[in-house]
Amino acid sequence: AGGASAGGVGRPQVRARAEHSLLHGPALGGGRCGERMQFTVTVGGSDGSILRTGGHKVTALVHGLDIISKYYPEPRPWVEDNEDGNFNIQFVCATPGRYDITACVDGVPLPMCPVRVEVIAGPANAMKSDLGGTGTQSCEVGQKAEFTIFARDEFGNPCTEGGARFGIRALGHAQILEVADNEDGTYSVVYHIPEYCQGPVRLEVLLDSVPVKGSPICPRIEVPERPTPALPPAEGPSVPGLSDQIEALRWLREHPPVEVPELPHGAASLPSGTDPAQEAMSAYLGDTSAARMAWRAADEWRKLNEVREEMERARRALLEHQAVLLSVGGAVHNEFVSQQDRARTLDSKCAELGEVETRLDVARNELWRQQMNRQKALIAASSPADAGGSPPRGGTSSPLGSPAIRGSRSPSPDFG
Repeated sequence: AGGASAGGVGRPQVRARAEHSLLHGPALGGGRCGERMQFTVTVGGSDGSILRTGGHKVTALVHGLDIISKYYPEPRPWVEDNEDGNFNIQFVCATPGRYDITACVDGVPLPMCPVRVEVIAGPANAMKSDLGGTGTQSCEVGQKAEFTIFARDEFGNPCTEGGARFGIRALGHAQILEVADNEDGTYSVVYHIPEYCQGPVRLEVLLDSVPVKGSPICPRIEVPERPTPALPPAEGPSVPGLSDQIEALRWLREHPPVEVPELPHGAASLPSGTDPAQEAMSAYLGDTSAARMAWRAADEWRKLNEVREEMERARRALLEHQAVLLSVGGAVHNEFVSQQDRARTLDSKCAELGEVETRLDVARNELWRQQMNRQKALIAASSPADAGGSPPRGGTSSPLGSPAIRGSRSPSPDFG
């Protein structure tokens, strides 16, 4: 009976208490934007033991402390009950900065809360990263150009760490010299446009084989203005303009190409096979090394002779070019002189035409003055005759005896 009575007495129910609960997990050490951060709440009972049952009321709050965290809504943690006294809590932050994590059991915060964590920008994203620098707009031929890749995560936050796999693919005459990770979320790209560049240049910026925003870039190729080399060379006379080209032509005539130096006497007459020097040395020394030395010397002389012949051909070609240059220069000078003569002739004709035009203006003015004087004289001569022959005001008959009718012509007299 006593055992039954003891067995019938129930154990008191243990309630969950926040002061005996624990908070642990990787999220308490910080994380990255866009990363699913997780921590766990282990519920403890009023007697200090860990409860192994679920169904308890566990909530969490993640609050941003920086102003930039207000650009997006506050993270919304979601709680998962493992039915063993553990509750997994997960959340995602969209902006970097400092956050306070507060976990509650039955509405009461845990003693260790709030827990402050640091969240940094997430990994680089190709669709959000962008490019900057003068190298994206233009590049000078023969010079280096540089631009910068600014890595950003999927929310557009600037990355503060390196390690992203950015790459450059050049299309056209462009040489990629360096892609440097600055370890601060930026990457410096240095490329070079050679002097033989022809056509447009395109650079594709890739992140894990995905083009970034603004890629590809097509920088404008700028060719620097190079000073025209002075003709003739420095030791010749300086010719600033076309009118003095005759001096350059005279200098060219006075400075022909130098003569090709002659080889030592007898070197050019060596045959391509055996030669006396080889036979004499072989007979004197009587070994193969002397023969090899003789053969080598003969080959060197033959090569020198071939070089001299090549230099002679080059000199003849240079003389031909010089002759052409002299001919063209003379023609240009003659044409310039003829153009100057034509210009002087045109100037003199223009002056003569100006004088003729001036004389014509004077004659036209004189004729106009005489015409006006003649008209005035005719008007003055006709005025007295009109005054003597006009009928009196209010008269009824015309001078010819016919009645005066207003608006009708007077009959012409009959002289028959």
